[in-house]
Amino acid sequence: MAVQISGETRPAQLVDKWILRRRINMSRRERILNNLKISSKRLKDALIELKAENIKSQFDYCTSPELSDIFDNIAATVKQIDKIIYQK
Repeated sequence: MAVQISGETRPAQLVDKWILRRRINMSRRERILNNLKISSKRLKDALIELKAENIKSQFDYCTSPELSDIFDNIAATVKQIDKIIYQK
């Protein structure tokens, strides 16, 4: 898999190493923002793949209990983040 950084396409393994090196020099707030940006991008990518998969065949909570569990975990985490960010 390849990832685009600063207009260049690089192998995902190199990107992971780059992210780890960058994290060493980041503040906690920078890491939080970075992690949220990466998570948002990955969720959007998963959405695109999920839509494509559902065109071919059914892929939902009925056909994949693991998918349902993963989504529930994501939803619970987003709910906790929401409470912190918006001080609910």
